Amino acid sequence: MAERGAQVVLRDPPRPARPRLAVAEAGQVAAAARAGFLLWYVTLRWQREIATALAPLGLTHVQFVLLAAAWWLNSRGEDPNQLSAARQAGTDVKMTSEVLHKLEGKGLVVRTVDAAFFRAVPDPGALLAMLRTLARGGG
Repeated sequence: MAERGAQVVLRDPPRPARPRLAVAEAGQVAAAARAGFLLWYVTLRWQREIATALAPLGLTHVQFVLLAAAWWLNSRGEDPNQLSAARQAGTDVKMTSEVLHKLEGKGLVVRTVDAAFFRAVPDPGALLAMLRTLARGGG
C-alpha cells in the first residue's frame, strides 16, 4: 500500500512491439511486387489499347469477346447459345444475355427463340463489315 502523501504514478500498460516493415534500399523492390505491378500496368495499358481499337466500331471489349466466342463456336459447327458463348468467353451468363441483347440491337447477332434457350448466331455479313472497318484503321 502507498503511504500517506506518497505520489501514485499511473503508467500505460506495455504495448506489444509493432512488427517492423522491411524497407528496401532505393531501387530495390521485391521481385514478386515488381512482377505484380508490371502485370497490373500491362493489363491497364492493354485494356486502353483494346478500347481504342474497338471505339470506331462502337463495341466494348466484352461485346467483342462474346462476338468472337459466338463466331468461334459457330465455325466449329456448333449453334452457339447464351450459355455456350458465356462458357467460351468466361463471362457471367446473365451479363452475357444483356450483352447479346445489345449486340442484337446493333444487328451483329440474330437471336432466335428455342424451347430451351436463345441461340446467338453471329451475322456473317455484319461481322465481315466490322472486320473490314477495323482493317482499314477504324475509319
